[in-house]
Amino acid sequence: MSTAAETLSNAVFRTGPIPEVTIDWLAENRNNFRVIDCREADELVGPLGALDGIEHVPLHTIPAHAPSWEREQPVVIICRSGGRSGQAAMFLERAGFSNVASVAGGMLAWRERFGA
Repeated sequence: MSTAAETLSNAVFRTGPIPEVTIDWLAENRNNFRVIDCREADELVGPLGALDGIEHVPLHTIPAHAPSWEREQPVVIICRSGGRSGQAAMFLERAGFSNVASVAGGMLAWRERFGA
């Protein structure tokens, strides 16, 4: 049986410096991982809404929160389109986190694929 870290590691792809996972992977695995939405609070009630059961940590606050997080725990980050979550994933990798990924396409891709 695979560990959560192995499951995430096997799902990650890179088309550049950002570790990413697909929307379909997130749909199948989101309850098994720490998932963080790094959008601003007002975006969570906008047209894209928010996913149930995930943490909200705005991008600009991640550097303050990250030191208290376990560096080996897998972390998946989502935002509106993948830009901010990509920044967060790269920041966490530089900070020593070994199992991080951004959700490719973010909430825009989620809504396009799964609707509301």
